[in-house]
Amino acid sequence: MKHVLSVRTAVSVLFALALLVAGCGKNEIPAAPGAGPAKVLASWSVLTNDAAVQAAVHAGEATPKARMSRPGVLELPVDFTGAKPPARANWDVKLPCDLRLWPGIQFDFFCEDLSQFSGFSCYFRSGDGWYHGSFSPEEAGVWQRVTVTKARTMPDGKPEGWGDVRALRISGWRAGTGRTRCAIANVATIGGEPDVAIVYADSLAAEGGAEAKGYLTFAGNVSASLRAIGLDPVIVADRDLSPEVLARMQAVVLPYNPKVPAPQMRMLMDYVGRGGRILACYAQPRDVLDLLGVKLAGSKRPGENGGAAIAGFLRTGKGLDEQPAFSAQASWMTQVPVRAEGVEVVAEWADGTRASIGIPALVRTARGLFMSHVWLGGTEAEQADFMRAIACDLAPGLKKKVLAAREAALKKAEADRAWLADQPSKRGEHRAFWCHSARGLGGGRDWDASVKFLKDNGFNVIVPNLAWGGVAFYPSKVLPVASDVATKGDAFAQCLAACRKYGVQMHVWKVCWNMGSYTTRAFEEQMKAAGRTQVDAKGKANTRWLCPSHPDNQKLEIDAMVELAKMKPDGVHFDYIRYPGGEHCFCDGCRSRFETVVGKPVTNWPGDVRGPAGPLRREWSAFRAENITKVVREVALRVRGQAPGVKISAALFRNPVSDPETVGQDWPRWCREGWLDFACHMDYVDSAAMFRSQVRTQMAAAGKVPLYPGIGLSCWQNDGQDGVKLAKQIQVTRDLGLGGFTVFNFDRRAERVLPLMRTGVTKED
Repeated sequence: MKHVLSVRTAVSVLFALALLVAGCGKNEIPAAPGAGPAKVLASWSVLTNDAAVQAAVHAGEATPKARMSRPGVLELPVDFTGAKPPARANWDVKLPCDLRLWPGIQFDFFCEDLSQFSGFSCYFRSGDGWYHGSFSPEEAGVWQRVTVTKARTMPDGKPEGWGDVRALRISGWRAGTGRTRCAIANVATIGGEPDVAIVYADSLAAEGGAEAKGYLTFAGNVSASLRAIGLDPVIVADRDLSPEVLARMQAVVLPYNPKVPAPQMRMLMDYVGRGGRILACYAQPRDVLDLLGVKLAGSKRPGENGGAAIAGFLRTGKGLDEQPAFSAQASWMTQVPVRAEGVEVVAEWADGTRASIGIPALVRTARGLFMSHVWLGGTEAEQADFMRAIACDLAPGLKKKVLAAREAALKKAEADRAWLADQPSKRGEHRAFWCHSARGLGGGRDWDASVKFLKDNGFNVIVPNLAWGGVAFYPSKVLPVASDVATKGDAFAQCLAACRKYGVQMHVWKVCWNMGSYTTRAFEEQMKAAGRTQVDAKGKANTRWLCPSHPDNQKLEIDAMVELAKMKPDGVHFDYIRYPGGEHCFCDGCRSRFETVVGKPVTNWPGDVRGPAGPLRREWSAFRAENITKVVREVALRVRGQAPGVKISAALFRNPVSDPETVGQDWPRWCREGWLDFACHMDYVDSAAMFRSQVRTQMAAAGKVPLYPGIGLSCWQNDGQDGVKLAKQIQVTRDLGLGGFTVFNFDRRAERVLPLMRTGVTKED
């Protein structure tokens, strides 16, 4: 899983977080490079001496105080050597600033020993909440420039926009047990003068709900694509939108805004009335649709009941200038714009054969463009071309800037291809891809074509997601069967046949506890009525998740895994073999079963089992972990007895110290007991250095169990560097002496990068 504006000020405190390599404590940190043309934050510039630092920077528990190492360099020492070292080193910095009009911040970062950390987080305080982001240094012992963008943060609590950021919290998450230090300098805004405003539905996100995460995710998709084509977009919270902001923008994007506050709606009307143009996507209020001159005839989910699924945008009629004939996007839902006078259809949705399914995907009016689903992202090839055509249509004045950036990108891509072709391969590795789709790559590729493509590009293992907690994509006698099995066939049999044909191993991916979006409403209601679904700490039902302490749910998971193993794949693969987080599950059944375990009633429920002050917190953590462990243990015993030779593996969280408590996943024990044949930790970071640090920690905890670490291709910022990042992280697994790796996810993004891997890293002579 699978994602910071004028933070100039903020980040200052930021990443002085870390590392003081043993033995280098008194060495001077090198002078930082200059800031260049970047505009250093005014609030950062105030931190010029130790007195100012002590007044503005507060170190967290068990975290040494920050100090000025030299003019312009903030040093933050870290000490993880105690008997009970903290989970993180963190600092809070008072940095009042207005970040509305900047896409993010940049700073120079120095760290002597990255191996002490599994990752870095930064939190921007706003209102009664935070915006949470992260960063991944690439190299230890040298200064490097780091960027943190608003598009890569998520709200936590109830933040009130980027216009009133009051503090920055920097956290370095522990991986080691030593001392080290880091330093930061030149905290500045990134990018040039913003030219496109992406209006994020912050007012709706603050209300919570299932869609809260998506509002910023889809805004981030648009931001990444526009930045990749050379523009300077800025994500602006809808509550922060103002006439002054709009006056500076050449175009405005509403990426997913089911509701726009009334004052901001009036501002958008004024903006369009003065000649401004907007791109609106998917769910929009009636006022936005009226502003564009678009009417809708409802919505549709293509692909249901055997219909043709969406594979991408097909150019229609005259299209836009330089619009590609086809741009891939596997949308699962669409609005249906009405074809009418004044509404020009420039793209229709196409199926996997690139034939139109008859629904407008992008329409143009005198006031802008309407996309009938959200933009799912893309920074390369035809997706970049498509976004380039959209941007130039919205604001012709941006065309020169966009074309210049395209020429620079072509040169960079050529250099990357040459570098990749020069990278060495290694024969005999376990080279795997997780595939979230039960039907393969799609887009015209069935399982036979998908597995052949994988094999042709040097990979020898597929981990297909064929079962969830409430649905199976094969004729299961344990789980409800997906409706498309009747029309599209047995996905297990199709994938297995292809794997045997091309010599690829098949380890079937089973999502545990989460019933999945393809389960039937009837099964979900049945589980809820039987008291088998989860409840959070506030008493709110989570009906998509099954309760791990319920004996019938445990039996369901065990039986489903054993059934799969007896179908004779090469292996069965646990995923979501954990709780969703610390806030679940607190249903009545959990309380009763826990009271039986501890031998007494819990009068203060759930207070007595929650938080550091809960008197039964440790017993509760052990109870949760045992619920999960029971399933792993029983599956191992039964599979090895009833399906000998079928391997058992799992997708795992990253931290051996905290995972048993936070999500009930005691994977170090599973490895010690020999219940797993191999493990795939989800080490989804952009940085090869952070990836190395995480994997080394996991190797120490896993003992003799082979690790094939998870590389998060589909989770990285989509910046055109997928091939280079993937190659570097694969090389880390080789440097550490591991026998292979596992990549997430086998999709369109992988389809573009795999041929690059074949030229060097996965080349098979």
